[in-house]
Amino acid sequence: MARIWCCVLIFLLLSPPATNAWLTEAVCAVVGGVATVALAPIVLPAVGFTSAGIAAGSLAATAMSTAWSTGVGVGLVAAAQSAGAVGAVGLVGTVAGGAVGAGVGHVIANARSKKECGCENDCNCE
Repeated sequence: MARIWCCVLIFLLLSPPATNAWLTEAVCAVVGGVATVALAPIVLPAVGFTSAGIAAGSLAATAMSTAWSTGVGVGLVAAAQSAGAVGAVGLVGTVAGGAVGAGVGHVIANARSKKECGCENDCNCE
């Protein structure tokens, strides 16, 4: 499995940026979605979202306390706890992971495009 991810990364780094920016975004979206599904059962309990509830003194407990006191992110904490209790993320979590992956792919494609055309800072290369 690790070989597949290494091949994908090498492909993205070595491919011409102008011709496949959309491909970079698409591949990163798929990688983000798959990584979310694969890593959620490992990461969520590690930060404190367990099947028995939010672990005391954990990062999850801090997030819950902050969310409830400020009113910001309550839904995210609840969704993370739900996924941690079940041990898997649902469709929404997978789509969110894919969206983050697509955003990372966009940043990679944009950075490579500017590097190829000799742009510096925030110029327009088109």
